[in-house]
Amino acid sequence: MTPGNLPVVRSASHTVCRELEVSVERLFDVVVAEDVLPRVLRRWGPVPAVTGTRDLTGPWDTPGSQRTILLGDGNTAREQLLHWERPRRFEYRVDRLNGPLGRLVDHAIGCWVFSETEHGSTFHWTYSFYPRRRQARVLLTALVHTAWARYMEQCADCCAELAGRA
Repeated sequence: MTPGNLPVVRSASHTVCRELEVSVERLFDVVVAEDVLPRVLRRWGPVPAVTGTRDLTGPWDTPGSQRTILLGDGNTAREQLLHWERPRRFEYRVDRLNGPLGRLVDHAIGCWVFSETEHGSTFHWTYSFYPRRRQARVLLTALVHTAWARYMEQCADCCAELAGRA
């Protein structure tokens, strides 16, 4: 138990990394572009594609800004920008998920960390799901290490391809 007698609920997380022969600024700008989600978050197995966004509350480079994520299965989620440090770090929170995943997940945190390398740049993207209930963690962990991991790999490849274009 934590202070205040609240139970500890650990996240189910996965990280992907890519190294590219492009500047870290270009890589950052491509990955965090306001319109990039439908271009890189494609359906993989049971994980739906992102088809668009709506209801942006402020400039997308300003922490606190929120938007609604539209999913290919008709469901939605809210995304809130937590941290923007060009070209080093980008972090966001996803919550208000509806549909099947929303029954398991309270929220998720996505964190992208970008670095310069000798020949270009690299990113590490970690996505951490926080379950609604401790009992949901086992199922959520299985989902994250199978379908969600493949979804992230596919997205990382799409981001690398976009950033590599002239």
